[in-house]
Amino acid sequence: MVGGDRTRAFAGVAIAAISILMLAGCAESSGGSGSSITLAQTKSPTQLLRNETASRVPTAVIAEVASSEDTSIRCKTEKADPKGLMRSWKSTVTINVESGSAWRTKAVVDEMAASLVTDGWEASKGFDSAVQVTLLTSEQSAVGIELGANQPEEGSDKGATIYVSTTGPCVATAGEDSTEIRDLEGQGD
Repeated sequence: MVGGDRTRAFAGVAIAAISILMLAGCAESSGGSGSSITLAQTKSPTQLLRNETASRVPTAVIAEVASSEDTSIRCKTEKADPKGLMRSWKSTVTINVESGSAWRTKAVVDEMAASLVTDGWEASKGFDSAVQVTLLTSEQSAVGIELGANQPEEGSDKGATIYVSTTGPCVATAGEDSTEIRDLEGQGD
């Protein structure tokens, strides 16, 4: 739901908030390690939060949704976890910005971050460059948000993009090549 109306966005926020609070409660019940929850249980709240966050992009600046991805990722290095048993769910979307709005891409991402801060999230911003990254966390959520703005130099043949990524908590799985992971990623036999 990118650029949806505010009524749907409010409903999305409510659903995401309930899911995230439930997820946070599960993580806390295991001493914060997330070991009592499964990757399947983290998938939907992570996706919902990505969708709700992306819905904060104003419709007028969207040229197209270039790509989206839902996958599990390693939480630890290959050396620390050779079998890739500890994993997080990651949901991303990349939005191409209308050429007439490219000049304000960073401002749009700043506005999105500010609206999340108003909702109780804490933001930390990376270095200001052609690619701007803002990370958001909340004590009420086991899922983190990353917002990115790529605003190329004037005269560049590349267009501006907005990137939204959410990453769930690290949980124990059967490993990256397991049926569990293949099924969650839609690669079942």
